Amino acid sequence: MNQFKIEKKVRKVSFHLTDGSQVDGEVFLSLSEEGQAGPQNLGELLNDRDHFIPVKTEKGIFLLNLTHVVQAKTVLERELDESMWGGSGFSIALKMEIGGAIEGDMFVSINHEKFGRVKDYVNQPITFFRLFQNEHIVYVNQKYIYSIHD
Repeated sequence: MNQFKIEKKVRKVSFHLTDGSQVDGEVFLSLSEEGQAGPQNLGELLNDRDHFIPVKTEKGIFLLNLTHVVQAKTVLERELDESMWGGSGFSIALKMEIGGAIEGDMFVSINHEKFGRVKDYVNQPITFFRLFQNEHIVYVNQKYIYSIHD
């Protein structure tokens, strides 16, 4: 084993981009990082400080600019963590600048500073917000959301 190799797990993701195209591929998630309770999930990767992430497709590996990702979808069972279900659940619809509306459930945790409202969740300093659908988790880039409706 290479002493410089960092162990990663692979997650299949479908990216919808600002030009209307879709990229299906795999991303690489850390098994552990400092300050992280368990393996990295897709949301943590998307909301990390990196602007470009490696994506492996049938054509090879390339660096994807996250600024141009409208949404990223992955299989729910692969991404799910019990902490994601904490708090109040809200069924919402997002009116998007690019593509059609996106519907799903959002879970908002209540903490000592906020009141557990959708408004509190979407005003966090993160770029990609998580929505639960039947078999998927969709991470939506807040930059391309016109409005949120319940």
